Amino acid sequence: MAQPRSTLAGLAVVAVLLASCGDEELTGPPDSDNGLDPTVAPRVVATYPPDGGIGPFNLIVQGYETQPHFTIQLNKLIERHRFSQDWLRIEGFTDPARLELVDRSSSGSFLTDVLNVRVTSLATYRPLYYEIGQAYAVTVDTTLRDFTGRQPEQPVRFTFTPEPHFRVVNTWFPQYPQGQPVGPQDPVGLLFNAPPDANIGNSVAFSPAVPGQWTTYGDLGRAIFAHSQPFAFGTTYTLRVESTAMDRLGNRLPGPFVTSFQVQPFEIMGTSPRNGDLGVSAYARIWVRTNAVLDSTSVAQALHIEPAAPGRIANGITGFDFTPDHDLLAETQYTVTISTGLRAWDGTPLGAPYSFSFTTAPFRVLGTEPYDGSVGVDLADSIAVFFNSHLDPATVNGAFSIVPDAAGTLAVRDERASLIFLPSVPFAPATTYQVTISTALRGESGAALLGPYTFGFTTVGQ
Repeated sequence: MAQPRSTLAGLAVVAVLLASCGDEELTGPPDSDNGLDPTVAPRVVATYPPDGGIGPFNLIVQGYETQPHFTIQLNKLIERHRFSQDWLRIEGFTDPARLELVDRSSSGSFLTDVLNVRVTSLATYRPLYYEIGQAYAVTVDTTLRDFTGRQPEQPVRFTFTPEPHFRVVNTWFPQYPQGQPVGPQDPVGLLFNAPPDANIGNSVAFSPAVPGQWTTYGDLGRAIFAHSQPFAFGTTYTLRVESTAMDRLGNRLPGPFVTSFQVQPFEIMGTSPRNGDLGVSAYARIWVRTNAVLDSTSVAQALHIEPAAPGRIANGITGFDFTPDHDLLAETQYTVTISTGLRAWDGTPLGAPYSFSFTTAPFRVLGTEPYDGSVGVDLADSIAVFFNSHLDPATVNGAFSIVPDAAGTLAVRDERASLIFLPSVPFAPATTYQVTISTALRGESGAALLGPYTFGFTTVGQ
């Protein structure tokens, strides 16, 4: 029995609300009351670009591939998974083209009245790009089927010129969102709608001037500037591309392109441990990273640690590491301060003192080999206990016990902060052993375990 028209209309309204992609470029109103009505034939109510439109449009371009090639809105709903490239044809590309539906909906609905279409090469499946000055035509064929199985009564064709001229699509900063200050040593790039000429750098200038080199990359519409010295801290730069800039085919910009960006001040970008970290290992390194090449001679006088911890500084290009000579105190808050005595390569001081704090963990066992509950342990295996602090060797013998008794020797391995038991005779077969580390054990800084640590294992049977 056919569904009442009112019921179908209600379902259509719900489905459109779930499935609509909300493309702001589309201006035609969806005929949502008839979205699931089998008596209504599907038809095109809007397209983006519009018929006869001349760009640029918010469409896919080289190096910037998040947008579709074109969008079609229908008065009826279709099933996304039933989309067929045979429904549509596009003219204007020299390479054989393949059309696919791009799902830009956040609803996850299987129904939609908006077709976001991407065009890829039939040979490589990579996106095809609109050529400068080329007109394109899209035909919506009568082979299209809506959710109810209806087909359009006649084909629809619309034409557009998406890229009428060579242009800058966007600036490119690899590590920062658009509009955020960039690092003094970061590359800067330009995205074009076609591969720029290899001599594009002759048409681009910074103010203030910056020495460096522009490089183009293959068939991508991208040019990257690698500066031979860092941008000046806290400075606003203007980047101007003159109308003499060309793509590889000789198409020129219709006019200059001008943009600006700001460079970060000299600052600290990260630390380890991080500010507020808890449970930090007593033998942890402290490292500090900045956004600039450092004057390595300024590091020692700028670094202050409270409580005091003597150690060694290893300078890197854009930061430094501090390795304590001895373990840090257990369950202690440390504060690290970097004063304005820290300088960048050009003598620029840190704008303000930088501090971060962390708290060390209590002295504890990190793990064992064999692990607690192990079975089938080889009779000749050693026993290892790993700690978060180096050990006081004088306290080892009185803190280790094993039941049943086993003959062997104890050794301390500083590089892994571990205690090793080496049996002098094989363990008994098919026997469960229990190992206890008592609170008599001390870490290098004098801290004791909060309580005895016990684990067990069972050896392999004969």
